[in-house]
Amino acid sequence: MTKKPTKTVKARRGAAQLNATIARINAALEVLQESGDPFKNISQLAKEVARVCGIDRSLLLKRGKTYRQCLERYPALLGDGSSAPTPYKIDIDPMHPVMIRTAQLEEENAKLRNIVDDLSKRTVRAAQSHGVAAKASVSEYQREYEVTCQLVDRILDHKPAIQIVDNTLTDFSNVSGIPKPVADSKLIAPYLKWKNTRA
Repeated sequence: MTKKPTKTVKARRGAAQLNATIARINAALEVLQESGDPFKNISQLAKEVARVCGIDRSLLLKRGKTYRQCLERYPALLGDGSSAPTPYKIDIDPMHPVMIRTAQLEEENAKLRNIVDDLSKRTVRAAQSHGVAAKASVSEYQREYEVTCQLVDRILDHKPAIQIVDNTLTDFSNVSGIPKPVADSKLIAPYLKWKNTRA
């Protein structure tokens, strides 16, 4: 029987995730400031930071909240040319480029997950249409299955952060350090069967 996380563990995880998100926001703001292009208003700045960091824009606009305070520490990005930014934490400054790169990798991983999801939906649709109208031959379906499994194999080989652990497709690239399940054993079973026959 698996023990449920205690309140202390949950609070620790929440604090770690908050700090990781703040680090990503500050990294994005540093890079945007270096580009030298100010934004018309804080809403546009929040939209761009949200896109880079992969978070909801509304979280950055809530007055008095930590994320909004990060934006307010960079007045030069709003075109008023006032004082230089005060970083949230001085010890994360060397990590700015790493945080930006991580955000870019997460964006790329999200695109790859969409590809995998689309392929799985296509396989289901193909199976349904085959059962109803018998339009596709068995050999054609087998060829599509083979090509799909090869594509998944190449994606997994290209992105080591996405792995199959305990029959679950898991993304380990999350900046918070908490692995994110992408697909369960039922969804990846056809690929695992294909892979095992070639082992």
